[in-house]
Amino acid sequence: MADEAVKRIIIDLIPESKPFFEVMPEYDGERQTVILDPGLVQKAFWEIIQTARNNINEGDKTVRGRVYTKHGALRANERDFDSKKIDDIIDNNKKHRIKEIDEEGRITWRYQDKRGNTVITDEWTKEIITVYSHPYSLNFGKYITKWR
Repeated sequence: MADEAVKRIIIDLIPESKPFFEVMPEYDGERQTVILDPGLVQKAFWEIIQTARNNINEGDKTVRGRVYTKHGALRANERDFDSKKIDDIIDNNKKHRIKEIDEEGRITWRYQDKRGNTVITDEWTKEIITVYSHPYSLNFGKYITKWR
């Protein structure tokens, strides 16, 4: 019963994990056991820890004083970008930033490190609009570490 609860929590946290949870029944005459993939359990545990640690909200600021928009805060939490990572991406990639015009006609800046971790800011680099990693297929859009 506990395995089923853990399974449901993990699938809720990591929807793409559902195919890995094919039930493998073992029947010993009295009960049926669900076998969980230890690697997936470890990944889910890490997701829970990261979500608790990265509790960024709209209006919060990075160490360097950049303010999170609502969308930026949600994506930073979801994609494992903390304030230090965001400040580092911006500060270390100023020479290579790309000016873009968003769908509402506003000027934005795209900062991207060599691994593909990306931060989009407003025109004055005061607001964090969104964060993501590219290509998505490499790490499901989440922060790509140096050890990948």
